[in-house]
Amino acid sequence: MTHIATELPDVLDAIAEYPIFLAHNANVDALCHVDEAVESVLEPPGDDWPERVDSAQALSTALTQTMARGDGDLLATTAEFDTWLAERLDPDEQRLGGQAAIMADLVSLLDGDPILWTYLLSETQRAQFTSPEAIQFPVVDGDSLEFVPLTEAPMTDQTKRNWIFEFSEGDHLFETTATADTRFIAATRPDRFNLETDLEPVVEQLGANVECALVSGYQSLKRVYDDGSTFDEHVEHGAEFLRNLAAEGVTIQLEYGVTHKDDLRRALIEHVLPEVHAVGMDSRELDLLCEDLQYAGGGPGPEIVSQYRTLRDLLPRLGLDCIKVHTTNYFLAVMDDDAYLDPEYVADGWDMAAVVAASKATEGIIDEPSDLESGLAVDFSTPGVASLSQLGSYLGVEDSGADLVATHDGVSVAAHANRVVEDPVSTVGLGDSIAVTNFLLENALADSDF
Repeated sequence: MTHIATELPDVLDAIAEYPIFLAHNANVDALCHVDEAVESVLEPPGDDWPERVDSAQALSTALTQTMARGDGDLLATTAEFDTWLAERLDPDEQRLGGQAAIMADLVSLLDGDPILWTYLLSETQRAQFTSPEAIQFPVVDGDSLEFVPLTEAPMTDQTKRNWIFEFSEGDHLFETTATADTRFIAATRPDRFNLETDLEPVVEQLGANVECALVSGYQSLKRVYDDGSTFDEHVEHGAEFLRNLAAEGVTIQLEYGVTHKDDLRRALIEHVLPEVHAVGMDSRELDLLCEDLQYAGGGPGPEIVSQYRTLRDLLPRLGLDCIKVHTTNYFLAVMDDDAYLDPEYVADGWDMAAVVAASKATEGIIDEPSDLESGLAVDFSTPGVASLSQLGSYLGVEDSGADLVATHDGVSVAAHANRVVEDPVSTVGLGDSIAVTNFLLENALADSDF
């Protein structure tokens, strides 16, 4: 196994110019820390979880319930309420948002070769990227495909904005106290977000130019669009695109996203997951997946052991080669022993992801590879190392330390402790940074002579 602390230059060499396709979601995040200023524009919360954020009370209800639960969450907001908020609340900061955009920005700063496709790209959004000239954008011209720098990509007038409300453990809103450091997202859902990429006729050319693909943003789909189409039609269309891309030898991972539309989640399970090789998620998203499958979970015991048994059981049921979960203190992947990448590479990807996460939590943003030194200075999470020890005992692996690779019950396991920063500058985008770093490096290592 690679030891990132001593082999970081070689790891970065493996990533350098490695082509990865990233789609679909990019936006501008308006960050607000929950405080008196936020409370002053809201109404006291109601009792029932809202279907969407379309009023001051709906927002306060979603915020307080998320704070009390201690897990991050997301709901769609309306264009009208987005405008209402913008007129009354000045965000603490505006920055790049959207899973695909955050991932592409990070890959470019690690000297990889990101190819980003997104529905809407305005001047305001493009200005949020650190090095837009280092990110390629696919442009279809008739039956041919070319890649242009983001600085030359076609622009739109519309900007997608998400409101990110962050809170720290102990923060108060009305009568509620936050039980953990996390956030709630009120996300706009423009009609253009529908999985239509214009890349379908040139998928063979796209496949010839990328080695792997990490797709996201499916949670942004609307039930009904202005043209009368539904998410069912768009999900099936998106699944066909992924099937054709996989046929070109491209390894594909879907990064799951929270949506409270259970019918949309079921459609993704039925149509999209069978077309990808791997899926990544956080523990909240794993709980929703189990709920949708009417699966009771991995049973009693330490959380990581229960999660391992859950992933092991879901792997054949979902027809996936690999399922990954990232938590605050550790990362876990369970994969088919023969179908997916070498678990050592997956563990190396987790190792690097912990460094990147700690660097972003410390610095706020990574401007260049040398910023990773700050992440290397952060110790591994003590609860994370303890969790790996519990899993190691269950799997018959002794002294796993901060990383674990094993074969058990006919599956391979790759787990790693995270490096947790006590007072992070920001938590926004950490999950996406973890996901893309892990996936990018495991594929790059598998395709190199490292």
